[in-house]
Amino acid sequence: AQRMMEIRAERDRRFGPLDGDWMKATGQKNVTRADAVESVRQQLRDVPQTVDLERIATPEELEAFQPEWPGV
Repeated sequence: AQRMMEIRAERDRRFGPLDGDWMKATGQKNVTRADAVESVRQQLRDVPQTVDLERIATPEELEAFQPEWPGV
């Protein structure tokens, strides 16, 4: 549960700059960029559902685990 909270916190941290990018692209009517940023935002929203911590065997592996983070 603790590791999932950390993953969600990192996801939220990564969301911040994307919000600004999306708003800027939308304001500039750059649909291609806005769509690309929104796609990454959706992927970030999906990260907690794609993480399977059950396959991790040791506390060290759990601490070192990082999900695959999307990027623009």
